[in-house]
Amino acid sequence: MSEVSDLEMGRMLEKLDSMEAAVRENNERIENLEQQLAKTKGFGLGLAVGLIGVSSATASFITKWMSG
Repeated sequence: MSEVSDLEMGRMLEKLDSMEAAVRENNERIENLEQQLAKTKGFGLGLAVGLIGVSSATASFITKWMSG
């Protein structure tokens, strides 16, 4: 088995540290994206319910107007 020099070990540790920092940063980005997605889902659901209400009110108004 070959031995790793101190220089190579230092380089490996430096790369490991930079990878850990990149993973932490990406985890934060993913968390932010998940929060935005949750907010968007709630907004979309509210918009859909609002549109259903408006369309049913419009249909009711037109029905009453045509029959009366």
